[in-house]
Amino acid sequence: MNQIEFPIARINSKSWLDHEDLMPLFDGYIYTSSDQVYYDYIHEKEFTDCKGDIYRVTGRIFPTSFWRRFFWFVPNVYKVKLIFRKTGRTIELEDFKKDLIAGIRRFDTSDTVESGNAWINEIQNSKSIKEILNGESDT
Repeated sequence: MNQIEFPIARINSKSWLDHEDLMPLFDGYIYTSSDQVYYDYIHEKEFTDCKGDIYRVTGRIFPTSFWRRFFWFVPNVYKVKLIFRKTGRTIELEDFKKDLIAGIRRFDTSDTVESGNAWINEIQNSKSIKEILNGESDT
């Protein structure tokens, strides 16, 4: 079975709202029940996994455990499972690099330009999507 290889990152930087869209998802969950966060950043958005396969988030499943709901305020306890649909499309490394770099540049400010340039340099030197998302070499 062909499964998502996490972490995953949002693609199509032209539709990103802010720097939060730059953050990868490290598993198939979000840790908030906020409808606004879900609809602004996740729902019907496309993500690429470490292999370049593109997925669309089509829904979510709220926790059913009493304890998860009761202790919603404890970090990482309230986990909303995301439902992914494979699109059947892939993204090539160079296209992913261009899109991610465009997103970084779009949200650079005078305070973040130095770290943004360092990040862009790392992306440009990466040899795989997995290396970009994990922040380390595949070797």
